[in-house]
Amino acid sequence: MLNLGNWVPSLLADAWGAVTASQVAWGGALVMLVSGFGRLAGGVVIPRFSPRGIANGTILILAFLFLAIFLVRSPVWLLSLALVTAWFASVNFGAFFHLASRAVTPDSLGTFLGLINLIANLGAITFTLLFGWLKDASGSFSWGFGVLSCLSLMALGIGRRSLQHSAGER
Repeated sequence: MLNLGNWVPSLLADAWGAVTASQVAWGGALVMLVSGFGRLAGGVVIPRFSPRGIANGTILILAFLFLAIFLVRSPVWLLSLALVTAWFASVNFGAFFHLASRAVTPDSLGTFLGLINLIANLGAITFTLLFGWLKDASGSFSWGFGVLSCLSLMALGIGRRSLQHSAGER
């Protein structure tokens, strides 16, 4: 899972130019706070609705939010978009864990959730390197969000079919 709290300060510094470290740190902290509320909201919302629908819907919304972050240059809009993105990303992550809990027997759940965390962390490491490389190549972190937008749409196309077959609504 992409930790927006790590990237928002860099985006804000790029967009603002003259900004203090304290302002950038508060922007990142605010994103992390919203992410926590998103996880709490996801825990309340997911059992009442279709986890598969929430997973698919939030991936689609995230694709458009990532695209907006890529295109916007205003620091205020970047922070606002990052807050909304953090919320949807957290709800999305909760939906995947909910689907995972339905995909395996209780005896295998710990191992399966550990595998999901491993994959998420490998993705975070990979995207940290990708964001850094794109920043070096282009001079801006925003290109990373352009790539994420494209990858989110690809994941939606691939994942919709997989989710329908592997973790049907019960």
